[in-house]
Amino acid sequence: IRDAGLVAKRYAQALSDAVADDAVFAEVRRQVRAMADLVRDSEELRHAFANPVIPTEAKARVARTLAERLGGRPETLRFLDVVARNERLVLLVDMADAVDGVGDRREGVHEVEISSAAPLPDELRSRLAGALGKVAGGKIRITERVDPALLGGIVARVGATVFDGSLRTRLTALRSRLTGTSQAAG
Repeated sequence: IRDAGLVAKRYAQALSDAVADDAVFAEVRRQVRAMADLVRDSEELRHAFANPVIPTEAKARVARTLAERLGGRPETLRFLDVVARNERLVLLVDMADAVDGVGDRREGVHEVEISSAAPLPDELRSRLAGALGKVAGGKIRITERVDPALLGGIVARVGATVFDGSLRTRLTALRSRLTGTSQAAG
């Protein structure tokens, strides 16, 4: 489906708007994630939800039955009903990711991505988490990536801000200064 991420974000925001209580939203968020995990892990469910021959009502019944077995709250069941009626169950994994994003914003959690040439030692990860939490102005969730092309150092992204302390960037800057060219030119 084209623009799956955008569609997922719209549903996630609508769910957030419909569930005002933060504690209830947190539970609904967990339930949507559990449903998405079922879909992600079941090839049969993915095919059924994507199959245009299977009636929408049948897909909705399957989703509702699964959610009820997971102890789904009324808000979760209503959300899944809307998703099913609009033939969007195939996007449930994307929607769960988007609901997680909305939930993080509601809870004041900021996504931080750290890239390093090698896995970070626990002590350094802990120090970075403290420093980046101060920069972000709240709680953070760190995603780590190993990128050997960095050669050394780290690159941290907090929202739209990038802190680049990689050896690769330092070497590029040094080369530019030595050759008298700007980074923009080369």
